[in-house]
Amino acid sequence: TTRLVGSEMCIRDRVQIDIQREIIERLKEKNITLQEIAQQISTQDRKISPETLSKKLASGKIRFKDAQIILDILGYKINL
Repeated sequence: TTRLVGSEMCIRDRVQIDIQREIIERLKEKNITLQEIAQQISTQDRKISPETLSKKLASGKIRFKDAQIILDILGYKINL
């Protein structure tokens, strides 16, 4: 198991918040609902409800893979 020190946790949290904001902005920009995103994710590799997706976005606890899938659906790529 690995542990994060304070500065690493701050960086991780800031990146999660930035990704969360980016997803929300892109959803609004493209006029796509969480229901539509959840349906597309569910057809790809796993099941997720719009409610669960909403909670993850609101809490900033969305998995990186989920963020990648959502942004891919919206036509954006995350470059690392």
